[in-house]
Amino acid sequence: FLYYNLPAAFFITLGFLFILNIFSCGRKKDYILTGVIIGLATSLHYQGIFLLIPLLAAHFIRNDASEGPKRIFDSKALACLASIIIVFILCNPFILWQFNIFIERLKWNLARLTTPVELGASPKVNGYLDYAHIFLKYDPLISFLALIGAVICLKDKRGILILSLPLTFYLSYGKAAEVHPEWVTPMLPFVALLSAYSLVSLVDKARVRQDKRGPILFAVSLVVALPSIINTLNSELLISITDVR
Repeated sequence: FLYYNLPAAFFITLGFLFILNIFSCGRKKDYILTGVIIGLATSLHYQGIFLLIPLLAAHFIRNDASEGPKRIFDSKALACLASIIIVFILCNPFILWQFNIFIERLKWNLARLTTPVELGASPKVNGYLDYAHIFLKYDPLISFLALIGAVICLKDKRGILILSLPLTFYLSYGKAAEVHPEWVTPMLPFVALLSAYSLVSLVDKARVRQDKRGPILFAVSLVVALPSIINTLNSELLISITDVR
């Protein structure tokens, strides 16, 4: 699953950074670049389409819906939509002459969220608990800090926007009929971001002197990330061992 999940996670994270630019500036080039990245992410994995949720949120926050549809569906939004479609087709040109196959595959992927467990998937008990367990197994401390960061994010619009994407992933996959641990890959950068958000907030509340703030944050972050670093190194060593059976 590393073949497409990791590149998709990269472009999903990159696309979200451009969405933050839309929230902050709202320039037309930000919309176009965001559309290009969403098109690339979706062409690698259909998970990329979840970026539409924070994209719409950022667009609606910057544009007052009470001013009418012309204010919401402006040239910038249309340029973004056109960028998504064009890039997606350029990366998947086969859909132009195999459209029926594309629709069938799309229906199959959507059905995976509701149909019985398929071969290779983990047996499902409760999707929300199962995915929570995956994160706790990944790193309990980082997961706990991410929960604190999620609560802190609820205090302002930018924080809610940051929270919207991992929450969309979790709610969508939590109700699915099957559990695939690799599906959480795009959420890992946001778990790290939320945990970092909580660390910065805690250091700010401690009123640490400005000249000591950076070194303290670096040291604390290193201690927090150390278990994950060790697990990653152990995994790499395990994969590199030659099977002599």
